[in-house]
Amino acid sequence: MGNDIESLQNILKNDPSNFQARRELSILLVNNGFNEEAEGNLKYLLKYFPQDAEIYYNLGIVYEKLKKFTEAKECYQKAVEISPQEDFYYNLGDVLVDLKEWDEAISAFRKVLETDPEDGNCYFNLGVCYFNKDEKNLALDNFQKAAAINPKDVFAYFYLGFIYQNDGLTNFAIDSYKKVLEISPDYSWAYFNLGSIAYKSGNIEEAKEYLLKTLEYNSSDIEAYKLLTKICLKTGETEEILEILNTRLDKEDNGDLYYCLARVYKYIGDSEQYCKNLEQALDNPYTLTFSKKIVKQESPMAITSYQILFGSLLMIIIGICMGGRVQVYSLKAACLLLYLAALSAAAFSIWTLLLKYNPVGKVTMFAFSIPVFGVIMSGIFLGESVFSMKNIIALVLVSVGIGVVNAKHGEQHYL
Repeated sequence: MGNDIESLQNILKNDPSNFQARRELSILLVNNGFNEEAEGNLKYLLKYFPQDAEIYYNLGIVYEKLKKFTEAKECYQKAVEISPQEDFYYNLGDVLVDLKEWDEAISAFRKVLETDPEDGNCYFNLGVCYFNKDEKNLALDNFQKAAAINPKDVFAYFYLGFIYQNDGLTNFAIDSYKKVLEISPDYSWAYFNLGSIAYKSGNIEEAKEYLLKTLEYNSSDIEAYKLLTKICLKTGETEEILEILNTRLDKEDNGDLYYCLARVYKYIGDSEQYCKNLEQALDNPYTLTFSKKIVKQESPMAITSYQILFGSLLMIIIGICMGGRVQVYSLKAACLLLYLAALSAAAFSIWTLLLKYNPVGKVTMFAFSIPVFGVIMSGIFLGESVFSMKNIIALVLVSVGIGVVNAKHGEQHYL
């Protein structure tokens, strides 16, 4: 194949106007992943053949591979405008799905079915479109047709299971997920959903088996670890879940996993390990999002206490290691330190409490007000020269930004 490309390139060096050679080269380049070079050749051909649907079609494929979905859409639309072929409509539908333009995608796939009413892939894609439009009955109908035409379509059966599960049709969901596993025995999400169904039905041992299977095929499925932790705490199998969680944490730092560990240690009464893992959960890169989950189940004041205790001890240790010393020269200085400590504790307690009842994104934005008030207070109480025009403009912009982000818009609701 490489020799064919090289041969055609040599032909074009000697005869750049050899359009047949350029067409063949373009297709070979597309098929072999040389997308940028293929794009250049196809654009060159369009200068001379602006009404050639095949060129637009192949250029659309190039743009799709380059993730330039808007450009791909325009090329496919031009192709079907010139020559309304089945393949052109199918690719147009595909790229419209990538762009989440569901109604237009539905129209494109319907065009394909006009010429090929037994195209199972088309029915599946229609199911995806209707699913994303929250038209579950139409989605269900199309996934059923896709599965009937192509009994090996694992994704159609999975979507069917998911819809049945959400509609409370447990037996149909179980049958669909089991069909998925007949076709693809390593499909971890099917095991997880079967585990979830079993857990909600009270079949704890069966749920545990499915979740262990989930982790056998996908050891990074955090939701499976979380549900398995719940189950093991119900059954008292703490040693097993501790081993499973620690094995995963050897490979990946994850706040959810640390919190699962903290829950296990709390259950067995190991306060030291509970505090340690809770702190690690909060200090994880996923801290803020995860801390909202924690404060729903734990006391916000207790969480703040652990954060400040471990954080301050860590800072003292680092300071001492770097040559610093904790020294208090007067009663006034001691009172000031205690005042600042109380102020910080109160501020962080309020912050954690706010997370319990408000969306993370909304609360987080107010953190940006800290430098605003810090600058103002330093100017008022410390006499620093901070009220220059530049600083005032910056403070106003930060404040306006906080207001814009937290303003209510139309029908937007927070859960």
